[in-house]
Amino acid sequence: MYIYKKVFLPINKELRCSLRKIKGIGLYKSNLIAVKIGLGFPFPINKLNKFFYSLIEEVLNTCTWLEIRLKRDVHTHIKELIAINCYRGFRHKSGLPVRGQRTRTNASTQKGKKRLFL
Repeated sequence: MYIYKKVFLPINKELRCSLRKIKGIGLYKSNLIAVKIGLGFPFPINKLNKFFYSLIEEVLNTCTWLEIRLKRDVHTHIKELIAINCYRGFRHKSGLPVRGQRTRTNASTQKGKKRLFL
C-alpha cells in the first residue's frame, strides 16, 4: 500500500513499524504520528480505512524533512564539502571512508575491487 510519495509500506506489519520505511521517520516520529491520529499502539496497517490514510498523509505533509528533501539536503551538503576542498570532501570524491575508519585491512567494499596492473 502506498501512503507517502510512492513509498511502499508493508501491509502485514504494525503501523509504527511500517511508517519507519519512509526515510526520515524513526521510532519517535512514528509514535508521534500514531498518537496524533489517535490509534492504539498494536494497530496493524491492514485494518486502516481511507479516512485514516488521509489523516496519515496530512500529518506526513506537515513534516518538513522527509524522503526527497532529506536526500537532496544530504547530497548538497556532500557537494559543498567537495567544493570547498576539505578533507571530508576529498574522501567523498575519492570513494574512501570518511569518518576515520581503517583502510589498510578493512575498507575493501568502500575502496572497490582490487585491480591487477599488468
